[in-house]
Amino acid sequence: MFQFLTRLFGFALLQGGLLLLVFVVKPMDKAYFSMTNQKHVLAESIPSPRIIIAGGSNTLALIDGKDLREGTGYHPISMGLYFGVGLDFMLAEAADVARPGDVLLLSLEPEHFSDPRSENDTLMQLVLTRPDNARYLPLSYMRFFGDNFLDMFFQFTGNRFRALLRRNKGKYIVDEFGILKYPDTAPSPYETPDLNTRRHMPIDPALIDAQIDKINRVVRECNANGVRVVLVMSPFDEAIHRFDAAFFKVFEKHLAERYEGILLARPEESLWPAEYFFDSPHHLNHVGRARHTQMLIDRWKLLPPPAP
Repeated sequence: MFQFLTRLFGFALLQGGLLLLVFVVKPMDKAYFSMTNQKHVLAESIPSPRIIIAGGSNTLALIDGKDLREGTGYHPISMGLYFGVGLDFMLAEAADVARPGDVLLLSLEPEHFSDPRSENDTLMQLVLTRPDNARYLPLSYMRFFGDNFLDMFFQFTGNRFRALLRRNKGKYIVDEFGILKYPDTAPSPYETPDLNTRRHMPIDPALIDAQIDKINRVVRECNANGVRVVLVMSPFDEAIHRFDAAFFKVFEKHLAERYEGILLARPEESLWPAEYFFDSPHHLNHVGRARHTQMLIDRWKLLPPPAP
């Protein structure tokens, strides 16, 4: 009997330890996708009015936060992480974070309208890192999570255990505006890729309309909650834009005809030369960020005042 009670106590102790790891210990905040924790903490601590910036990884190097705050009177906070998160997740998260009086600024890569995707593994990592992110998941991905529940549980428990031991160290820290503290240089400085070997962006008008309709639903939801939505395209290498002129001609036509929100700047105003980027055609270096931020401020000043 004593041996049975001893084993029962040991089993209960083990289960209690697992529950402690899962529900009490927070994961380290320095792995790439753990930036989602940093960003949500910042967003909750910043008083309105705010500019909630949503998009892919372009938003991690998009602006000079202090200049944009001084130029607009709003405190910007970038919630974006990575293109592979998918438009559904980005929009749901940003709309949830926004409060009445805020402005939701969508800085979207053109690939969202030509070759969109939500990567299951990426979404899983976001949920493992911050379980509250599960409410932003598109319903179409619930089956994947159901099929991989046990794998997710063990990964989640492992994340918590590493957090307890402080072994999960990394370099991904954001500033007070949610902007990644990039070194601003890459091992090989960015150059426009060889366009002779590059594939053209696919043109699918039905896809473009479907993505714009997703944005329109968020525009209507946000407007009903006292949040304005403005759209600006991600910074982009002007040479690649010329190469894919056929796609952009169709995209801009559909955007002008279908989009129901405020267009902060024309797509061509987000085009910059290659020397303004540091490791991809979407990631601005410090010179590019300064120029892009000033463009946003100049366009912001032309916006109509918010409704009383």
